[in-house]
Amino acid sequence: MSAPVRSNYLGSLISSWTLFTCFTFYVTFVQYALLGRATAELGLREDDLMGGFALLALFGIAGSLIAGWRIDRRGAKPAALLRATGILSLLLIVCAWIAMRADSKWALNLALAPMGFVLGVTIVVLLYQFLLLTDERSRGLYAGLAAGLVYFVANLEACVAGSPRVIGVLDIALVLSNVALIFRFAPWPPNDAGSMIGVDAGVTKMLGRLWPLALVVLLDTALFVHVSRAAGAGAVFTARGSWLANGFFHFLFAMAAGLVYRRWGWRRLTLLAGFALLFTTAIFALQQLGSVSLSAGVIVLYSLSVGVYTVVLFSVFGEETPRSAPALGIALGMVLIGWLASPAGIALGTALLGAY
Repeated sequence: MSAPVRSNYLGSLISSWTLFTCFTFYVTFVQYALLGRATAELGLREDDLMGGFALLALFGIAGSLIAGWRIDRRGAKPAALLRATGILSLLLIVCAWIAMRADSKWALNLALAPMGFVLGVTIVVLLYQFLLLTDERSRGLYAGLAAGLVYFVANLEACVAGSPRVIGVLDIALVLSNVALIFRFAPWPPNDAGSMIGVDAGVTKMLGRLWPLALVVLLDTALFVHVSRAAGAGAVFTARGSWLANGFFHFLFAMAAGLVYRRWGWRRLTLLAGFALLFTTAIFALQQLGSVSLSAGVIVLYSLSVGVYTVVLFSVFGEETPRSAPALGIALGMVLIGWLASPAGIALGTALLGAY
């Protein structure tokens, strides 16, 4: 294998792996490890951490915007981004350790602030790095692999949701693997980007085009509050096998979306995810009415929606972020989708849950 080919191959794999590990941490650590420990060991309720969740989001927004502004202002070679990923991974481990050691309501709420900031910075660095180091022709495939692994591992962790400390250790181990991987390949310095990213358009136009994706994310997170907590005859996840099936189908559909990403484009895939989400909502509602057991259909359609839109999320900024300020475009896009739409969906789902 020639040096340039090996360099591109390593860049794609390492950027995909770090994207997988940190996004797995992002979607599981607070929900399963911290919240699980808070309720099981500290006797807290979810409402007791609302202030901490607000700090997580606010500091996440700040971290994302600062990272985007700094990268565009100073520029960043892929090698520098990889070194930053290693440092940020260590900082994330420190934040996680502090949060898991917090022994009171106030300590735990405050611990979410630095974690949010580090996560905000990390997400922008990871996405920018991923877009630089993956070739446009194969980006969808690597995005599918990363997205599929995120939700496969997240569902594996859901099987041990009763052991929040185990989940915390698993998440920390995944993030620590970034440090080992980057250290192992430290002599490999990719000085040039693998591909150009961005288009000749402004941030306002980008955000205007991304609203359908943000809407799908909002509705998905709202629905998941109900699907994951449904009990009795209407329960969807009744045993570990249900979570494993959920993880398997997420992986399958994410890989399929990655394979067709270049041909279909992100708008068509977002539309597919939206329709799958509507059908999921409909059959879940039927199950809750007690008409028929449709858990398998809920799992398959929900996996289709999430697997597809996550591939879009990992890839879309390569086509939509402004070429004049690509990192800031990624930051603003993630503020809209990751720090506003997703928490708003959780809040909406929780409010609706409390209304019944």
